[in-house]
Amino acid sequence: MNNVDKYLNAKKLFAKIMGYLVLLVSFKFSAAGFGFKTDDSLFVGYILAFAVTAGELIFNTQVKKLNWTIVVIGILSYAYSIWTNILGFYVYRGETEIVFALNFHSLIPIFGGAFMDIFPEMALAWAYGAGHEGDFIGNLTKLGQVDNEISPTPRYTTKNTYLSQLPKRDNYVDPTHDNLPDIPQFMRDAQEKRTKYVQSNPRK
Repeated sequence: MNNVDKYLNAKKLFAKIMGYLVLLVSFKFSAAGFGFKTDDSLFVGYILAFAVTAGELIFNTQVKKLNWTIVVIGILSYAYSIWTNILGFYVYRGETEIVFALNFHSLIPIFGGAFMDIFPEMALAWAYGAGHEGDFIGNLTKLGQVDNEISPTPRYTTKNTYLSQLPKRDNYVDPTHDNLPDIPQFMRDAQEKRTKYVQSNPRK
């Protein structure tokens, strides 16, 4: 193993570690942002945090493999998780009023909440070699491809193939042509009947 491979493996390991750690932090912020203080409700907050993460992971699949239910639930999962992460910032700050303004204090929860929600899936997908399987932003730009099923390739073609369309020998004479060679009439009739039968019953 050369130094380049070692460096790549180290990056993947670091991405895995940080992906899992940030995911745990996101769980905690999301549960805190759930907004209920009792032990039972906190447990529900963690369950929802795990559930929406599962929805996000499912959404991070190639768009053509998704249906609209998965798409809608996936987008709702991201919306819920990001919003509860933002609320979690205010909970741990001890602030009760949410203020949206163009200043550092107000923007940190927004950017931090979005980062904590999107980064883990991105980092883990890349580290495990599945970065091409779909991602949040990429899938949002490809929603037009949802449910565009690729029709299976038929085992037998249904395209009509007539005798006249098949490759012909250099000395081939079209039996429907008026200038047929001098052959017995019964052979000419038989050939014409065969041609009509082939045209009306194409091979499948």
